[in-house]
Amino acid sequence: MQEIAPQVYIEDRYPGVVLGLLVMAQGSILIDSPPCPDNARSWKSALRAFNGRGPNHVLLYLDHHPDRCLGGRHFSNTIVAHEHAALVFSERPNLFRSQTIHRGENWELCPTMQGVRWGQPNVFFNEAISFHWDEDPVTAFHRGGVSPSAVWVVWPSRRVLFVGDTVTSREPPFLAEADFATWEANLDELAREYTDYRIIGSRDGVLRMEHVLAFRDWLHQVHEELRKARTRRLSASEVARKLTEAHLPRWIRPDLDEKRRKLYQQRLLYGFEQAYQNLKGRRRPRKRRRKS
Repeated sequence: MQEIAPQVYIEDRYPGVVLGLLVMAQGSILIDSPPCPDNARSWKSALRAFNGRGPNHVLLYLDHHPDRCLGGRHFSNTIVAHEHAALVFSERPNLFRSQTIHRGENWELCPTMQGVRWGQPNVFFNEAISFHWDEDPVTAFHRGGVSPSAVWVVWPSRRVLFVGDTVTSREPPFLAEADFATWEANLDELAREYTDYRIIGSRDGVLRMEHVLAFRDWLHQVHEELRKARTRRLSASEVARKLTEAHLPRWIRPDLDEKRRKLYQQRLLYGFEQAYQNLKGRRRPRKRRRKS
């Protein structure tokens, strides 16, 4: 566990997402949970050192992705998420079932997922929610783009901002639910408003502004390529294959093992196909004919 600012900790040892812990005068906020059962137990054990730091304890999901929600039931009776996550969880069975379609999610590398139950959120918000447990509040606020339920978490006095999957630098992003215009606007906001903040990404840990700018350029390029493919009426599978071949090398490092390489390839294939189908499904409204 690394303390990146006073009373702000992150943990990046576990497959899944980078975890967060904000220790406040009257309680603590956990950000996300590890998906693999053994890792969840290990993280819970590490958190015992912070027991008794105030009466309030919550777990906050930065979106509804399985990588951050599968271990949630181990950590708090109060789980907070954006209201869109309520719709997603209402369609999920209590007991996790492995998908027949591989989406390149990090939980797929867990040794076993037998008997795992979802950590169901039970507190939801729309635009923002604040926790007044210290001299200044911690606020979670909606920033859809990468996901309809995506939120950022800010502690202004610590100059710390958790941005979830909005930015990735070491592994490919999840594109299946992307709203590209909103996502690019979020990246512009990061580059404009948070230059003096320590930015925490769920797949990387501490990010530098150069990571934000490079990812913004890449995402814009991908968006343009998908739009051009749409005008040519190509099939979704063909578009996904071509774009994966073109963009996978960006995310492959020399130290990457074969399992992780295949995971990233599948993530891009699935993400590009879904993103392309979503773009195809968005039709411009027809102009109304004037009555003569």
